[in-house]
Amino acid sequence: MTLDPDDPKLTAYVLGELEESERKAVEAQLPDSLPCRQAVDEIRQAARLLEQELADEACPGLTAQQKARVLAASPPKSGMLARLLGWQPAFSTRRRSELALTGFAAAVMLVLALVWLPRWRSPQPSAVAPSQAASAGTTSSLRALPAPSITAPSPTLPIAPASSPPVADLAPLPLKLPMPAFIGTPTDIQIDEHMEKPSEDPRPPFLAPKGVQNVALKKKVTSSDKSPITGTLELVTDGDKEARDDSFLELHRKTQWIQIDLEKEHEIHVVMIWHAHNTPQLYHDVVVQVANDPDFLNEVATAYNNDWDNSSGLGVGKDKEYFENYEGRLIPAKGVKGRYVRLYSKGSTYSALNRYTEVEVWALPVTTSARTMPIESKPTQSLQTAMDCLSELELTPTGRWAPQPWGIKVALSPTSTELAPLPLKLPMPAFITGPTDIPKDEHMEKLPDNPRPPFLAPKGVQNVALKKKVTSSDQSPISGTLELVTDGDKEARDDSFLELHRKTQWIQLDLEKEFEIHVIVVWHAHNVPQWYRDVIVQVSNGPDFLNRVTTVFNNDWDNSSGLGVGKDKEYCETYEGRLIPAKGVKGRYVRLYSKGSTYSALNRYIEVEVWAIPMRPLGVASAGSANLAVLAGCP
Repeated sequence: MTLDPDDPKLTAYVLGELEESERKAVEAQLPDSLPCRQAVDEIRQAARLLEQELADEACPGLTAQQKARVLAASPPKSGMLARLLGWQPAFSTRRRSELALTGFAAAVMLVLALVWLPRWRSPQPSAVAPSQAASAGTTSSLRALPAPSITAPSPTLPIAPASSPPVADLAPLPLKLPMPAFIGTPTDIQIDEHMEKPSEDPRPPFLAPKGVQNVALKKKVTSSDKSPITGTLELVTDGDKEARDDSFLELHRKTQWIQIDLEKEHEIHVVMIWHAHNTPQLYHDVVVQVANDPDFLNEVATAYNNDWDNSSGLGVGKDKEYFENYEGRLIPAKGVKGRYVRLYSKGSTYSALNRYTEVEVWALPVTTSARTMPIESKPTQSLQTAMDCLSELELTPTGRWAPQPWGIKVALSPTSTELAPLPLKLPMPAFITGPTDIPKDEHMEKLPDNPRPPFLAPKGVQNVALKKKVTSSDQSPISGTLELVTDGDKEARDDSFLELHRKTQWIQLDLEKEFEIHVIVVWHAHNVPQWYRDVIVQVSNGPDFLNRVTTVFNNDWDNSSGLGVGKDKEYCETYEGRLIPAKGVKGRYVRLYSKGSTYSALNRYIEVEVWAIPMRPLGVASAGSANLAVLAGCP
């Protein structure tokens, strides 16, 4: 079959009236025929104009008698007319044959004759009240062409914002949707527990705080793919969401990301994504994160993650894969604050490539809550209320109180600020000099000539990792057991290390409760001199490492492990191990990534120590804490 722009099958294709085999045949030829693709766009535009005209008419619909006359003239088996007449649900996968197309057109003309002509002769006043008309103006007129809609699930943010706006301050999100590009979903994809079942109804309006705006429009976009296959990065925020061949950015295979710089911090309530909604497809490993750090190394909040098997290495996601349509994917962000938005993906059921048509970020400017009134003018506040407020605050590096939206409990500094040398016990040296056959570059650290000087840490720190539970991304290590990592034995013997498979792997230590961590010391395998690659050390209070993740070390200079470009250097490890200052970061879990070394592509760990201080609960010396709560910005 060879298509030409006048072929009636193109009209049937746009209206979703072809059999499955015919639809696939048309889609197979469209990429090679520019005139046919242009014809398809023109048919879609004509359908959209017709819909708009119909939507503007205050028509209550067909009466029972009119429906009967239409059905008697041309009984519809499937397709748009059948849905308009209430004959079948919007997501029927049955298709009419091409022969029925003539009957469909005749039926449409009959509808026009029955409904429009009498009203043109005798116009009827609209029964829509002004308030209703204004409300209706905020919704799309494309509802006459329903397409798969998915109710957005709860994101993976840990809690709701500290203060949710009253219902009276919420309004429907003023989205402007593109034209539908298809009707129905593929029948050859089996829905499993990791996939979201398509909805048969349009997405209901999403209520967001009044005044939110799309702050991503025309903003700068960067990407992990330095040479996109087609399109430009500017297409992602140009405001054009239509499903045309020239409207999307296409990135290479495997996990890729795009990142939007909003230019300043915002309070983000919704992130909208349109990948490529020209054909029905399930999207894989969609991860959406927000941060104030352009490298996404610290204070990263994950708003969405459907990577159920952690194939992209960003943690196991609890959201589901979804069919995207012209409505896009709406992701609530619950008012999380940040300047940068990063979106990951790993292809779809239609293609291994990564496509983006448009991304919108609906947000409010961040406002400060500094108080100018004297403390005395504030009504008396109970001590318990002040404590409840202070428990939602966190000390900044300057020592001042700062409200935080994540609900992290506060701990005071150590009881003593005195420092003392870290009481490390080192193993026996296994070699003396470094290798001479490895060329050094700017990403590699020079092997030190002298022993490491003593490291000063707060008095009272202890190795809280000793005998603690260890888990790993490698479910079947090559040799050794996970218990070896925290057994206290650092010697470089053949039976003293854990060996994991190739590629990026991680181990994770559960300290059983939150600590104030000052030093992490790592011994990989110091039996021979070797430079370690993609060593990344992170701390979090969440075992999935999806939110509030702090990176204390990263030497992945080319981002080959996909966790961000690191600024630390690859190093040659000796019997002294690698000492990583953690600067008092608070957390329960410590995760360490690696990707082999110059000696072997395998990943080895002999011992990990975490030197920390227990968290001290917040205490109250006097009722003056109520005034402290006022100064901190509490109500």
